[in-house]
Amino acid sequence: MVFDFSAARMKHLNWRMRLQLFIEDPTSVRDGEFVSEHDCQLGKWLDGRGGAKWGHLPTMKQLVQVHAAVHRLARSIVQEAKAGASVEARRLFASLSPQTDEVVGLLNKLESEVAPK
Repeated sequence: MVFDFSAARMKHLNWRMRLQLFIEDPTSVRDGEFVSEHDCQLGKWLDGRGGAKWGHLPTMKQLVQVHAAVHRLARSIVQEAKAGASVEARRLFASLSPQTDEVVGLLNKLESEVAPK
C-alpha cells in the first residue's frame, strides 16, 4: 500500500485546527490526540511502516524530530488551555503554526524523494 502524502498533510492541518478549537473550548476535543507524537495518525505511520521503509532518509529523520517538537509544544498548549490560561495557550499556538508548516514541508520533500521516477 502506497502512503497518501496528500491525506497526511490534510490530516495534520486538521489536527492543528482541532487544537485551536481545544484552546477555545477544552471540552470540544479529546486532548489525548494532541499530547503524544506516537498516538496521532502521522506518528503511528512514522513509528510503523513509514519509519521501517524510509527511516534511514535524512528528511524522514528530520520529520520525526520536528513532529515530536510539535507535540511537545502541543502538550504545553493543552496544559495552559485546561488550566484556563487561554491567552497563554493562544500565544503558544502562534509559535506552533510555523512548526506545523515545517511538518507539511517535510512531508512534501519526503514525497518528492520517494516518489517513483
